[in-house]
Amino acid sequence: MTTSEGIILIDSGYDYSAKELITDGLKKLKLDPAQIKYVILTHVHGDRFYGAPYLQKTYNARVIMSEADWNAMAKTNDPAELKPKKDMVATDGMKLTLGDTTLTLYITPGHTPGTVSVLVPLKDGNERHVGAVWGGINPDVGRNGVRYFANMEETFKTWSASAKRFQDIAAKANADVYLTLHPFYDKALDKLHALNFRKPGGPHPFVSKDNLNRFLTIIRECTEAQLASISS
Repeated sequence: MTTSEGIILIDSGYDYSAKELITDGLKKLKLDPAQIKYVILTHVHGDRFYGAPYLQKTYNARVIMSEADWNAMAKTNDPAELKPKKDMVATDGMKLTLGDTTLTLYITPGHTPGTVSVLVPLKDGNERHVGAVWGGINPDVGRNGVRYFANMEETFKTWSASAKRFQDIAAKANADVYLTLHPFYDKALDKLHALNFRKPGGPHPFVSKDNLNRFLTIIRECTEAQLASISS
């Protein structure tokens, strides 16, 4: 996210790709990586936080994650040098403001104990939109030496409740853009390609309130079906 006073990143990627994808990538977009002020970590998995120490050391970026996931990180068997120093704690409904832009963070456990999902203000020319970042794509009982939940039933129940709640939050905010953590879930690469051929005044390939609602409904109903099968 570019703002009037700097850049906010959501997740950092892996350590080995941080310089190429973030530093070099921002430069290719004519942006200054030294303007990175905040890094929101959606959850305590290596593909989200391994690059964060690089951003802390290189740009003095503030790193934000939920208390539950900071605590989980302290117990994982991930290499110590790839764990960022504990910094800011995300809380449910937290407003993160940088310059002219305010993001809203929500705690949506299920993928990890304290997964963070985010509502992001967006603009397309003079049109305003709201993006929804669902922080945990699927239920996960534990990883890297840490058990998040007692069993799969508890995991599915927790995750499903979070998905339903965030779906309601997104609907009330009139969110109409799904911003995925993994591009193969929403054909993000196809949409980027389509954006290159967008005609003036034509629809934006990322904008669709129906697509966002349908995605959140499908993943929630699939999880509820899995829960029913293990509960029966």
